[in-house]
Amino acid sequence: MLNATTSTAARAAARLHRAPTSRGLRSPNHRTDHPSTTTATADAATTTMMRRSSSVGAEQPPSSSPPPSSDASSSRGGAGRGGRIEKYTSNEFPDRQEPPSITRTSASDVVSVVAKSRLGRTSSSTTSSHAARRPYVISPSRGIGPDRPSHVPPNVPPETLRAPDLEFTTLPNGCRPWEYCSTSAPVTRPTGIAGGGDGASSSSSSSSSTMTTTTSTSTNDGACERDDDEGISTSGVNHLMELLAFQSTRARTGEEVRDAMERLGGACFATSGREQMMYCVDVLRPNVGTAFGMLAETIKFPLIDDVEVEEMKRTMEYQMMDVSPQVLMGEGLQAAGYGPLSRGGGGEGVVRVQQLGRPHFCTPESLPNLTARSVHAFRERHLLNRPNGIVVSGSGISHDELVELADANFGHVVPRGGEEDDDDDDDDHRTVPSVYTGGEYRLERPPNPNPAKEEFAHVAVAFEVGGWHSSDLVPTCVLQTLLGGGSSFSAGGPGKGMYSRLYREVLNRHHWAESCEAFTSFHTESGLFGMAGSARPDRAGDMTRSLVDHFLKLEADPVSDEELDRARNMLKCNVLTQLESRLVLFEDIGRQILTYGKREDASTMCAKIDGVTKEDIQRVIRKAVRKPPTLSTVGIDIKNVPGVEEVTRWLGRGPQKKSWF
Repeated sequence: MLNATTSTAARAAARLHRAPTSRGLRSPNHRTDHPSTTTATADAATTTMMRRSSSVGAEQPPSSSPPPSSDASSSRGGAGRGGRIEKYTSNEFPDRQEPPSITRTSASDVVSVVAKSRLGRTSSSTTSSHAARRPYVISPSRGIGPDRPSHVPPNVPPETLRAPDLEFTTLPNGCRPWEYCSTSAPVTRPTGIAGGGDGASSSSSSSSSTMTTTTSTSTNDGACERDDDEGISTSGVNHLMELLAFQSTRARTGEEVRDAMERLGGACFATSGREQMMYCVDVLRPNVGTAFGMLAETIKFPLIDDVEVEEMKRTMEYQMMDVSPQVLMGEGLQAAGYGPLSRGGGGEGVVRVQQLGRPHFCTPESLPNLTARSVHAFRERHLLNRPNGIVVSGSGISHDELVELADANFGHVVPRGGEEDDDDDDDDHRTVPSVYTGGEYRLERPPNPNPAKEEFAHVAVAFEVGGWHSSDLVPTCVLQTLLGGGSSFSAGGPGKGMYSRLYREVLNRHHWAESCEAFTSFHTESGLFGMAGSARPDRAGDMTRSLVDHFLKLEADPVSDEELDRARNMLKCNVLTQLESRLVLFEDIGRQILTYGKREDASTMCAKIDGVTKEDIQRVIRKAVRKPPTLSTVGIDIKNVPGVEEVTRWLGRGPQKKSWF
């Protein structure tokens, strides 16, 4: 009986310990002082069971002494020869009850090791345990020494910092380098470049050790029409030039340009608009000179052969296949709002496409006509011979260094016809003011091949407002922020615009509204302000009527003080937050210099925003709705969207008629 009992206990003990110890592991309830071999005697097994039962509900205090080192005989757990207690292995850490030993290294130890390594001292070899406790040795090239690299700005007390200043220089040729300077002792100095360019830079003894250089060039599309008359099509060439930026040049291939930029630790890109184009590089401060040379090289000496042009045209084809309906709707607003005019007057004669009515992105109809010759003709007319249309802006670089780089790379550019040529006359010849006409744009798209994607009808209604030089610019921006809007889904949180008027009165009120928001589109001589929304095709008419009713409500009733205060605060917050980005800052500098010839600082802009009143808002909207409306709609089914004549009839009823509000 005793033998049977002890045999059962031995088998139970073996089952308990065989599986966990087969791979050197332990179960959470396994105690390491238990024998775990099937060859143990019955007495040992019985003792084990008694020991386990007596320890139930009692927890052994952790050992304060470090665990003994394991040996080969007990590396997999269990008792060794002579019934020795098993010892810990490296895989048993999760079950150890004593805390792990932590080795701390002070900074002085690391500095002393670095100092010894710099003096060429070598330490004698020690035991493996001593080597494991030795502090981590930092390479001398990475050590922090008493000497600060010249490109790393020093730390200065916060009380010595002052508001950033803008340094400006005009070179003899008209090119303008501008520097946004943020230092403890800022200095503003106007500068200029021979030939007509400007430059701006921003240097700071307390800014980050990076530098971004932006070159902006004015590219008015009005000249494309005259080039078309000469047999060279340049429609959509600014879109193509954006893709050709930082590709092959006369001195480097496209792959060499990309490899060089990677070695410099920087990034490069280009963006284009209807009136201006911007090239930008962002590199570490010690590599500014090399990166600026590559920036000037891609602007002045691009290769632009037929092979590269055809390659970029294939890229443009893929972009056209994936263009969003919002982009198409925006292009339609420009085409309808600034419709074609007849040259002969009286509705007869040759039809002239207005500059602001031309598409910004290349259309499928214009793509086959783009060639390398088109790009060179566009650059020759709008870029290479107009140094006064070049603005160089920088941050994290001294103004003198930026002026020196701008002069070396762009100072030799001369105006068309030589230095005596009148650039104002050339600008008048290139630019023809656009006339707002109002109109309608409708585009039915084929269904999306993805059946899981829900299709919507997109509608936008807009009116003409003043352009960049208008006194109504800031009130229009406040009005856009007041209306706000967004999509039907939002995660909430500050700054999401969930308390804006369109979000409260359209998206939160109508279940069929997928999106609804206000927008603006400003240019030099004119601009557009409107509202856009999307809904299911069967609700497209309701969405259009809702947008029109909001125009009528703004015209009839002044906005509340609460709405106006919220809109002004949110607009100031958005402006200041955006200007914290260097890339946004450079674009703001370059475009303001090209548009106004100066730059307004953030405090001046915030003061203008605070000065907007509810009377200004109502005056802007009443002035806008007196003009013909512009309607643009895109979708797979837009038959329920009313025509522009119906929208005009709704607006003619006046605010006293029945409305949704």
